[in-house]
Amino acid sequence: MQAMKNLGFWAPLGLLFFALIIQPTAYAQPQTTDDEIAAIIASEEGTSDLNERLDIATRSFLGRPYMVNGPLGEGPTGKYDQGPLYRTDGFDCTTFVETTLAMARSHTLDEFKNELIHIRYRDGNIDYTTRNHFVEIDWNPNNIQTGQFEDATASLVSSDDLMVSTTTISKRGWYQAKTLSNLKVPSASSDLLQTLLTQLQAEGMAFSDVLSKLPYIRNGSALSIADQLPVPAVLNVVRNFASPAISGKAPMVAHQVLLISKDGELRVRQATSRSALMKVTDMSYEDFVQSLSDISANRGVNVLKILPR
Repeated sequence: MQAMKNLGFWAPLGLLFFALIIQPTAYAQPQTTDDEIAAIIASEEGTSDLNERLDIATRSFLGRPYMVNGPLGEGPTGKYDQGPLYRTDGFDCTTFVETTLAMARSHTLDEFKNELIHIRYRDGNIDYTTRNHFVEIDWNPNNIQTGQFEDATASLVSSDDLMVSTTTISKRGWYQAKTLSNLKVPSASSDLLQTLLTQLQAEGMAFSDVLSKLPYIRNGSALSIADQLPVPAVLNVVRNFASPAISGKAPMVAHQVLLISKDGELRVRQATSRSALMKVTDMSYEDFVQSLSDISANRGVNVLKILPR
C-alpha cells in the first residue's frame, strides 16, 4: 500500500537507490496498452475458475520490473498524484495484487477498470484521500465489506498460534509527515506544489486515529497450515517497523502476495523488491515461507481468502 511503499521493505538501501534510478517514470502511461490487458482477459475465458484465471493473469507478468515509490496514482486529473490509474509495465507488491485480481474477475476491459477502482478506493471514489493506503484499516476492511475477501486467518490455527497486532494508526500523523517529494504533479510550479502540500496536510487533519487489530499466523506455524490454506488468497506479510502513522515500532503489513494452486502445488506470485529479484516472481509456498525467516523483523502472515463473485 501507499502507506508502506516509500519504505522499500524488501530492498537494502543501496539497491533501493539503484532501483530509483532505473525504474520507469511514475507519470508515464502504461507501455503495455489496453489491448494487452484485453487480450489476457480474453485468454481467461476458457475457464470460470477464479484460481485458474488468476494463474493466467499473474503468469502473464512474470519478470516485469518492481517499481518503487508508488507506480500508480489518480490519473492525469489527480490533485496530488497524477500517476496512471493502472499500468502493466511494472508493479509494486500491492498494485500487482490489485491489477491481476481485477483482471481475473473481469470479462471486458471496462469491467477490469471498474473492478480495479473498487479494490483500490473506498466506495470506488477516485481520490487520494479515499485510496486504501493502509492494509490494516483501509484495504482489508473496505474490501472485506464489499465481498472481495474474507479474513481466514483465525480459522487456520489454534488460539495459541494466532497472534494479533494491536496498533493505533494515525492517518493524521502520516499526512503531516508528507513532503514535496510525495506529490506527483509534473506540470506544477514550485509555488503550486507547496500549496498542494499544505492542502494535503490539511485534508489529513480530518482523520481520527484508529485502533487496528490485525490477526496473523507467526512464521513458525506458516508451513504447518499449508494444507488448510484457501486458494486463491492474498497473504499479507506482517513486519515490525516504524512509521509516521504509529508510535515507536509495531507489527504492520509490509508486503502483499498472491497464493494460487498450480498443478496441485501452492505457488506464490508477487512483485518483490528483494535484492536479487526486483521483479514479478513465482515460487513455491515453502520457499516463500523460508524467505520470511530471512528477515528478522518479519512476524508472520495475515490470510485473506479471495471470494468468488
